[in-house]
Amino acid sequence: ASVTVVDSSATRADALATALMVLGPEEGCEFATNHGIAALFFFRRGERLVSRITGELESFLLEE
Repeated sequence: ASVTVVDSSATRADALATALMVLGPEEGCEFATNHGIAALFFFRRGERLVSRITGELESFLLEE
């Protein structure tokens, strides 16, 4: 349903989010995890909206 990427470059974040969306929830999340991309995924499982966050984004959000 949606992918958000955090990056120092807005252009790169936009391009990565588009690529991850095209890959789909499973492949996209695996790619993001393997390449250290800070990403948040929202996807549908039937009637439910499910979210998934990469470790890179989780670390970014927890930084002080």
